[in-house]
Amino acid sequence: MEGILLKDEPTIVVDIREPPSLVDEIEQLGVTVVKQQLAVGDFLLGGNVVVERKTLNDFESSVFDGRLFRQITEMQQHYTKVLLLLEGVEFPSYLPVSAREGALMKLALRGVPVVYSKGLGETANLLAKLAIKQWEGKEHNYSLLRGRKPRNAKEQALFVISSLPNISEKRAELLLEHFGSLQRLFTASTKELMEVEGIGKKTAGNLHKLFINLFREDSMEE
Repeated sequence: MEGILLKDEPTIVVDIREPPSLVDEIEQLGVTVVKQQLAVGDFLLGGNVVVERKTLNDFESSVFDGRLFRQITEMQQHYTKVLLLLEGVEFPSYLPVSAREGALMKLALRGVPVVYSKGLGETANLLAKLAIKQWEGKEHNYSLLRGRKPRNAKEQALFVISSLPNISEKRAELLLEHFGSLQRLFTASTKELMEVEGIGKKTAGNLHKLFINLFREDSMEE
């Protein structure tokens, strides 16, 4: 994106519409803040990672009216990596759980990690840590925020699987090795998922439910 100046120090470009209290907390953590109106997203880290911050209420509203995936598409057109940060303690109740889980699954399939924060303080801490590690050039804990894109079909598949809820990189490798393809994984039963080392009944059931919600004919369109 044009017009964004990044300094040679840990820096976050923050959209001018973000709360001043959040900006203050980020600066107190030793990260330089550049305030600027961003065309897409709410925070820019390292010039190539864009973060969209949503309260849980706004997330459900944006799923309901289709705004969420329009925003995600715009961000992916401009930046290499997109991260969605959900802020709050518990989801409102007006959006069906199946619709919410289907939306989270679609985000995973599009390579968009979702991280959670309890409030502004935790949000500031998370953003500051990401900005520092981006600046230092180190890998961090979010496997979908690496410095390079997947190079082949296998890496692309692992990229998607490792973004599923409660699926680590090791579990992603075991799932791909067991099923051989994303299509076979996404059509697996709970029992079949439990055959994979490290996948218990609860995790298998949750994954199976997500897959069903995602691929239902009446699932929410982007």
